[in-house]
Amino acid sequence: MDFAAIGRLRFGTGLLACLLMAASGLLHSAMGWPAVKRALSGADATTVAGLAVPWHFAGGAMMAFAALAAYCLVGAVQANTSLLVPVRFIAIAYLLFGLVGLVLIKPDPTFLMFLIPGAMLLFASR
Repeated sequence: MDFAAIGRLRFGTGLLACLLMAASGLLHSAMGWPAVKRALSGADATTVAGLAVPWHFAGGAMMAFAALAAYCLVGAVQANTSLLVPVRFIAIAYLLFGLVGLVLIKPDPTFLMFLIPGAMLLFASR
């Protein structure tokens, strides 16, 4: 691999962000849903099933964003720096979601799961 186009530090930071994103997506579905389902124990089955679909979609989307960003970072190392553009979009989406969540929903450390990988990806894609 020729790191001249992106640099080892940016590439490594980006791949670490991708790992964090993939892990948080997996944990979102595998561990988050059972906790939410327990909290919804008084709700009717249709409501719980209706909430399960977007919950698991969100976990899958997080893993898909991680895979897409990793693919683009590897392509950028191979001197195709235009592949960094989608990484920037993912980074900005993660940062905006984390910031909006902190400001409009509640100041909760959960939003760091979006802010930290988003900042790391933004650094990697600059």
